[in-house]
Amino acid sequence: MKNKIFILTSWLSFFTFFAIFFAVTGNIIFTGLDNFSFSFLFNTFNNSGRDGGISTIIISTLIIVAFALFVSVIISILSAICIDYFSKNIRITKILKLSIDTLSATPSIVFGLIGNIIFCEFLGLGYSLISGSLTLALMILPIQTRIILIGLNSVPKDIRLGAYALNLKPFTSYFRIKIHLIKKQILSGTFMGLGRSLAETAALLFTSGYGVKMPSSLLDSGRTLSIHIYDLAMNVPGGNENAYKSALTLILLVFIISLITATIQRRFNLGQQEFVWN
Repeated sequence: MKNKIFILTSWLSFFTFFAIFFAVTGNIIFTGLDNFSFSFLFNTFNNSGRDGGISTIIISTLIIVAFALFVSVIISILSAICIDYFSKNIRITKILKLSIDTLSATPSIVFGLIGNIIFCEFLGLGYSLISGSLTLALMILPIQTRIILIGLNSVPKDIRLGAYALNLKPFTSYFRIKIHLIKKQILSGTFMGLGRSLAETAALLFTSGYGVKMPSSLLDSGRTLSIHIYDLAMNVPGGNENAYKSALTLILLVFIISLITATIQRRFNLGQQEFVWN
C-alpha cells in the first residue's frame, strides 16, 4: 500500500511540475512564435524596441555573461581550493561556508546597489558592460564556490591519502588530480551561474544601463535580454509583441546552452573514467 501511494505521489508531482512548466513556457513560445522571423535576431533596435530587432542586445548579453563567468569561475575555483585546504580548521571553515551561504541568499537588488557604488562610482567605470559583468560575477560566485567545494569534498579518500603518501605539493594535488576529477561539478556550477546571469534584471539596471548601440568596448553601456524584456513589457506602450519574441529568444538561448553543457558533461564522464582506469 505504501509503495502504491509513493508511486502515485511521484507521478502526481511529475505531472504537476510539467503542467506548470508548459503553462509558463507554452504561453511564451506560442505567443512569441506569432510573426516571429529570424530577421528579428539580426536587425538593430528601432522605435524604442517596437520595431527592428535585438542583434545589439544579444551581443551585449553574451559579452556581459561571458566576462562574468570568466571572472567568477577563476575566483570560485581558487576560493573552493582555499577552503578545502584549510578544512582542518573547523571554526574558520564554518565561518567561510556560512558567509558563502549568506551571500547566496542575498537579493540581487543588493548586489546591484553594491556594484553601482563600487564599480560605477568608486572605480569610475560608470554604467558599462564591465560594471554589469563584475556585479554578476559577485552574484554567482557563492553558488559556484559551494558546488565546487562539494565536488572537492567528494573526491575519494584513497586519492587524498595517495597524494599525501607521495608527498605531492598542494598545487600538484589540486590542479593535476582533484580539479580533473571534479570537472563535471565545475561545469554544473558554471551552468547554474549562467542561468542566473541570463535571468538577472535588478542588479544590471544599476550597473550596465540601458544602452542599445553595438558595444565597441567593455566600457560601453548595454542592456541584456532580460532588461530589454522588462523595459518593453513595463515601459513601452505596444512593446508586448517584441517582448514575447525576446523572451522566446532567451528561452532558446538557454536551451541551446543546456544541450552544449550536457554534451560536454558526457565527454567529461568518459574522460574521468579513462583517468580513473589508467
